[in-house]
Amino acid sequence: SDISEDSNTIIELINNENIEDNLIRNIIKQKEFIISNINNIKDSNFWGDVLKNLKVSFSWRNIFEYYKNRDKVDEVLAGFVNKKEVYEKLKEDELYENDFSEKQVKEIDGFVEEFIKSEMVSDIVINLVACKLREPFIDFDFNECLAQLTVSNAYNNPFQFIYFEAVDIENGNNIYYFYDDVNM
Repeated sequence: SDISEDSNTIIELINNENIEDNLIRNIIKQKEFIISNINNIKDSNFWGDVLKNLKVSFSWRNIFEYYKNRDKVDEVLAGFVNKKEVYEKLKEDELYENDFSEKQVKEIDGFVEEFIKSEMVSDIVINLVACKLREPFIDFDFNECLAQLTVSNAYNNPFQFIYFEAVDIENGNNIYYFYDDVNM
């Protein structure tokens, strides 16, 4: 059967207010379909269901729309992007579209910042997001990150960090690391 035809029919069912929520959730779980744009589902309460069941196109736009609706990176969104089949597909997708307004760019910058700070999103996905940034991310707020790097010059205090590593984002290989044997 034609998956796009099925998708339109499924979207109509999901958007039908006369159908009980439990039945809609069963349809989402059991039917084979892919929704290209999550915004086609009017009731955002079902957005988590389509993400959990991988029934939505693996695109940054859908991820961003879900994030905007929830105003946070929640367990459902993190679970979705941490799936290998999802993040492998996201490598091919653009985070920033050329036709975005300055307002949209600022919204996505905020999304990226929250995404990077999230403890639920895997390092692989964080690295992928970093590869998609349109320019160096100068305005990033590091205050809420899990760890900060504090280095002072040798004349004042010794290095104040115990472990540091730099990773080549393209292939995930460590390209530099430092650790202090005495303090570890």
